This record gives sequence, C-alpha cells and structure tokens, in this order.
Amino acid sequence: MSYLVLARKYRPLVFTDVVGQEHVTRPLINALKIGRVAHAYLFSGTRGVGKTTVARLLSMALNCQTETDQPPCGHCDTCNEISSGQAIDVFEIDGASNRGIDEVRELRETVKYLPSKGSFKVYIIDEVHMLTTQAFNALLKTLEEPPAHVVFIFATTEPHKVPATILSRCQRYDFKRIALKEIVGRLEKIAATEGIEISTGSLRIIARESEGSLRDSLSLLDQVIAFSGTEVSDESVVEALGLIDRALISGAVKALLSGNAGQTLEILDQIYNYGYDTKEFVTQLVGYLRSLVVSKVSQEPGKILDLFDVELEELKEIAVETSLETLNFLFSALLDSLDDLRRATRPRLALEALMISLAQVEPVQPLAELVSRMETLLESAGPGFPGSDPKPSPGVSPEHDPGAVERFVSEASAQTEPPLVQDTFPAPAPINRSVPERLPRWSNFLSSIKEKNNRLLFSLLEKAETRLFTPETVELHFATKAEINFIKSNQDHLVDLLNEYFKTRPKLKIDVSSNEADSLKANMSDEGANSNKKAEEAIRNHPMFKSASELLGARLIRIIPNDE
Repeated sequence: MSYLVLARKYRPLVFTDVVGQEHVTRPLINALKIGRVAHAYLFSGTRGVGKTTVARLLSMALNCQTETDQPPCGHCDTCNEISSGQAIDVFEIDGASNRGIDEVRELRETVKYLPSKGSFKVYIIDEVHMLTTQAFNALLKTLEEPPAHVVFIFATTEPHKVPATILSRCQRYDFKRIALKEIVGRLEKIAATEGIEISTGSLRIIARESEGSLRDSLSLLDQVIAFSGTEVSDESVVEALGLIDRALISGAVKALLSGNAGQTLEILDQIYNYGYDTKEFVTQLVGYLRSLVVSKVSQEPGKILDLFDVELEELKEIAVETSLETLNFLFSALLDSLDDLRRATRPRLALEALMISLAQVEPVQPLAELVSRMETLLESAGPGFPGSDPKPSPGVSPEHDPGAVERFVSEASAQTEPPLVQDTFPAPAPINRSVPERLPRWSNFLSSIKEKNNRLLFSLLEKAETRLFTPETVELHFATKAEINFIKSNQDHLVDLLNEYFKTRPKLKIDVSSNEADSLKANMSDEGANSNKKAEEAIRNHPMFKSASELLGARLIRIIPNDE
C-alpha cells in the first residue's frame, strides 16, 4: 500500500493555492494575462517556500489546454502530467548532479526542437548555483537568445553563487519565509481534510519548528500523526518532535535573573534525564533571551516574534522587571558560549559551571541610572561634599562623562575630613605629623646642598634623621659617632648653609639616637594606627558614606592625610 506524503498530496495546483508568496505569483499572473512572459526566471529563497512549485505552476500555465481567465486550470491532462513530473516538454534538471559542461552542451542541442505536445518547452534547473563555471559560460548565449518556444526557470537557495552574467539575463524573484499565521492556517485546512484532531497550539508548535518552510511543517505534521494517530495532544507533539518543554526554558531564564543557581542546576538535571541535547538547550535559551530583548526594546514585539499571545505577555512581564543591560549581558554570554559548548568533551559540566556563574552575577545597572543616583546623593550632600560643585564645567554633563561615577567614588573614599562631616564626626585623636610636614623641606635643603656640589656633606646629611627642622632650631640624629664627629668639624659651614636657606641663623643640635628614633617611630606608628582606626570607624558610620555605599556600591579603600 503506497502512501503519498502530505507535502506532495497537497502541493498547489493553481497560483491562488500558493501560501505567503503573493509578491511572486501576482506579477507572474499579470505577465500571463498580457502575454509578457520572460524567457528566463531565477527563483531564490530558503528551502520549502515554493520555488519548484511555482516553477511547475508557470510551466502548467504556459501549456494548459483549458481556456481560463487565470491559468493553469490544474485538472487537464497537461497540468496533471506536469504536476506528476511526466510531461515530455517540461524538463526538471538537478543542478547538483548535472553540473558539468557536457550536460549543458546536450541541453543546448535539445532546445532547438519544438515542443511535442504543448506550446512551450520549459527547463527547470534546481540548485542552479551548483553548476560549474564552464557550464555557466556554455549556457550564456543560449540563455540570452533562446528559441521563442523555450523558457528557463532556475531555482536556488544560494543566489550569491550564481554569476552576475547569468543574473543579468533573468527576471529574479526572491521567495520569503512563510509567516507563522499563514502556515498554521494551511495546516488547519489540511488537518480538517485528513480528519486529524489537533489544537491550534500544537499546529503553532509545528509551524514554529519549520522556521518558515511550509514543506517542513507538512513533514513534521506527518511525523506527529504517525506518532499520535488521528487525535494529537500538545504533549505528544513535544514528545514526537523531541522538543524541550518551553516551561523549562522560561524557568531557567527566570532562575538566572533571580540569582537562583540551585534551581538552574535542577532544570539542567531534568534536561539531562529527559535525554535532551545540552547544546540545543542553550540554543533555545539564547532564543528566549533574544525574545526578551526584543520585547524590551520594541513597541510591538508581536510583529517580530512568532509567539502565542500568552507567551508574549509572559515575556513582557519579565522584560519590564529586568534592565536591558542585564538581558543583553546574559544574551551575549550564552551566545558566546555556544561554540565552546560544542567543542567541550563534557558539555554538561561546562554548562553547569556557566549557569552557576551567570546566576551569581548581580543585575547590571544602566549608567544613566547610576549617574542619576549620584546626582541625587550630591544634592542631598550639599556643596561641601566631594564632587558637589554647583558650577560644572561648561559643555560637560554627567550623562556624557563615563568617568563621573568612578571619580565620585574615588573622591568620596579618599576624603577623610570633609567640611560637611566635621560637625557630625567625633573628633579623632590628634596625629603627630611633624615628621611628614618637615621632610619635604629637609629634602629641599638637601637638594640645595647637592646643587652646590658638596657631595660628602650631602651623603652624610642624607643619612641623618631630622627630629626638628625650623628656622629657629635644626635637630639632627645620626647612627654613628664617626658621622657626628665629621658633621661637628664642619658645623660652622653647615650653619652657614642653613642661614642661606632660612635667611636666619638656626640653632643646630647633633646627636646619636638610633634606639631613641626607633622608639619614637614605634610610638608614632601606634598613635597613627589608633587615630586612623577611629577615623575609619567614624567615616563608615557616617550617613553620607552609608548612602553612597547603598546607592553606588562605594567602599572605603584607604585614608589619606590632608598633608599628602
């Protein structure tokens, strides 16, 4: 018992039966009416959208024996022969297996003869881009000036591989992918004719999997009927086609957005136990996130996405609660991981690691929102807070300054004694900063000695520890008595240099104090550490620092004294 598959059984017999290609069928019908049929056509488009079918319909219309206002009739002997592939005047040639110059030479010889039965000889060359360069060149002259009784129709899925010399000799028609609604409508009519009980939802699943190909959708429908019989449920469609339940996809995305790594692992475990391909799961995740991005940025996502109304509403609800930056980040991360997962020896482990990492990522905040929060914080802080200058630089606004947030956080964390917080911070213990304050001046004095080429004196003074360096008193301490003896022997010269530097004659004190210096340093270090700890505690407890930490994620890096 022979069975004719649905794709062949319900192939269109007239132009009006062609689904979703009105932009192609209308000019062909008009050309037939007014007698302006071209001698060569090129039909391009993806698989299963009607290229060969329309080529056959045009052949039938050119040779139809029935007088009608809109040929072909689809029922005469000639139409039946052409639709079944038995017409002697219509040649359907496979370009992949007849691609050489010898086959084209044979074709050139046969075009000379008149048609045996109809009015035209029609040559339909499928996958014409597979012809060799030599074959194309041999076809050029015949294609440009064929006999009046010959029409060439080329079909291809890759028109960019067809030479420009061939394209320029043809009328080109590009076939579109068929819309989801049109495929569903066609499937509903066929299912009703076949006596198949199937819901519109199931037909939409089949149509969506066909990716705009009506032939593929009919093949899938055949597969589903073979699996379920005449009563088809939504669950049986998913099972028959080996599809991943959309609820698992949406659940995984929701778990990622909520940061629930455990739930994502549970969903991955279900995917693995059901026998689904992990790479296909990621592919569908990417598609779902793409739908979320479209729902976020488009005013009418339904025109772009072939989805149920319920699915669109679900996408809109998730998109409203999630920032575009977060959706873009997840979309890009999963998209970039597809190639890595395909090459991975243990794709499940790689996918689990990826999902855990993505679930732990904090929601990405828009820069404009961060800047807005920063402005609000600065306004509440007043003019004394770092970065709250009421007169910004002309021509520069926070929205156009990507470094505004970073500078603000840096200034807020580095400032230890802002004027605004002096009234509220507890007064920190005083820090003895005598040494840091005098060191730069002592270094300047050493530089002046170095410039005078007093190298020996400079080398000894460079080792000295300055306890006091003022115009009134200079107190120096050395590590050895030999150094002191040399300095004392040159004491008058040193005082003269100090007099020249200060413009006054200071009192000079010289001594050995290595142990004493170490003790002083230790005391200063302990005192500074205690003071810094108190200052750090006061800053962390200040309400303005808490606000900056909550709004902008600011953190205290270190405390820098004012004299530095």
